[in-house]
Amino acid sequence: MSDWITKDEAVKRFMYGEDVMTAMVNLPFLVVLIHEALERDGHNIEVQRIWSEVITPPFQEAGFTQAVGSDDRFQLPTAIYLHYADWMARIELLMGINIEADIVPDWRPHNPCVSTVSSAMASVAAKVSVAASRAYEQQHGHSMIDVFLASSETGEDFDQTQTRLTAQRHGLKAVK
Repeated sequence: MSDWITKDEAVKRFMYGEDVMTAMVNLPFLVVLIHEALERDGHNIEVQRIWSEVITPPFQEAGFTQAVGSDDRFQLPTAIYLHYADWMARIELLMGINIEADIVPDWRPHNPCVSTVSSAMASVAAKVSVAASRAYEQQHGHSMIDVFLASSETGEDFDQTQTRLTAQRHGLKAVK
């Protein structure tokens, strides 16, 4: 089972494009990949259950979709960034893991295929985070971690620190 696919191969199966700012995630392909991983790890769970119990609920709870047009099958990679933790918790429930327990057992060694898909989704989420951080830093001249650290040091409100650091970088503007 461990020779199934790699994390990078898994990403290529559900994501079109390398750049997370322009790529698209094909959710049906992701669902089929999750289904295949679950089956290979010994869990008999229908594809439709994965769609209806894992993928759809976080979108409904958030009250939005970041779909292209009206087609909810294709999502921006930010969907994985936003919903990864919810999706994984729901997959764990489908595998029969008690996520409410004080100590959740490490299921990964016993479910290597699901673990690979989980790692693939996590890598996409991390790439989205890095890309967003870089874009923010290019626009404002400082990173969000700089804002967090400065806010922690001064005791200043996060938004106030963000405004102050941006103003320091850009200087004063003429008032009319």
